[in-house]
Amino acid sequence: MKDQFIAALQQNSLAEMRKVPKADLHNHITRGGNKRYIEDWCGVKIPECPKFADLHEMNQWNAMHIKPVLMGRITSHTGHPSESCS
Repeated sequence: MKDQFIAALQQNSLAEMRKVPKADLHNHITRGGNKRYIEDWCGVKIPECPKFADLHEMNQWNAMHIKPVLMGRITSHTGHPSESCS
């Protein structure tokens, strides 16, 4: 399973990724967050997420619409993000 997951990442293949058991549970903050929560929290409007042909398209969309909103987040001593966005 690990090799299949790595191969799917290296191939940049969403179709192959979907074949890996529990791959849908693999999560990273800006790629697995709740868009409405981020919009409310940061006071921004994020465009609707299209269907992606591959992981590269997903990463490009994320870099354009999510990452700029969350870049430079200040984390408090508790490990929770501060009140301000970007």
